[in-house]
Amino acid sequence: MTIPRYLNKNQLTSLLAGILRNNRKLYYLNLSINQLKSLPEGIFDAHQNLAYLYLFGNHLISLPAGIFHNNPKLSALALDNNRLKSLSIDLLNNNTFLKSLSLDNNQLTSLPPGFFDRSKLLRGLSLNGNHLDSLSDGIFNNNEQLKDLHLHLNRLTSLPDGIFRNNQHLTKVYLTSNPIAFLRPGVFRNNGQLSVLLLNDMKLKSLPSGIFDNNKQLTTISLKNNQLKSLQAGQFDNNDQLNLL
Repeated sequence: MTIPRYLNKNQLTSLLAGILRNNRKLYYLNLSINQLKSLPEGIFDAHQNLAYLYLFGNHLISLPAGIFHNNPKLSALALDNNRLKSLSIDLLNNNTFLKSLSLDNNQLTSLPPGFFDRSKLLRGLSLNGNHLDSLSDGIFNNNEQLKDLHLHLNRLTSLPDGIFRNNQHLTKVYLTSNPIAFLRPGVFRNNGQLSVLLLNDMKLKSLPSGIFDNNKQLTTISLKNNQLKSLQAGQFDNNDQLNLL
């Protein structure tokens, strides 16, 4: 019998390396809203059935590179509301079944190129409230199942033209509150299932003609609080599902 462990909303400041080693059938572990500043190497090594791990709301500054390597069934990982400044490039290498990853409200300034390459089943990715100032071209190339992408409140000034080229299942993109002044004409070209696109509170001065032509499923676009002075004729002609603009 697999048994979940709920240790959230306590005042834990540390964990002994072997504290969970006898709980080999553990599939759900909630350590959120504590005061953990670090995690011992090997803390999760005995838990090959672990599928849901919640570490949000702690004070984690860094993670050991191999901390999740023995958790091949990990499906949901929540690391939001910590103090993470960087991530090891191979942190998720063995987590090929990961579907949901939340890294909101940390202090990340960049993502290693190829960081998500092994996460081919990833559907939901949240990076709101970090310090990201750029994204490498191809960072999401292997995430063909990605549906929801949250990049709100970062420091992005531009997006590579092909950043979403392989994300044909993408339905929601949140780019609110980034200082992006322009978008390349083909940035959303391959995202035919896109339904919600939030581009408000940015620094957009213009929109390329036809930028949304391939997004025929769009129901919501937010462009408020930008610096747009005009719109191209026919800018939204192909978006006949649009009901909120």
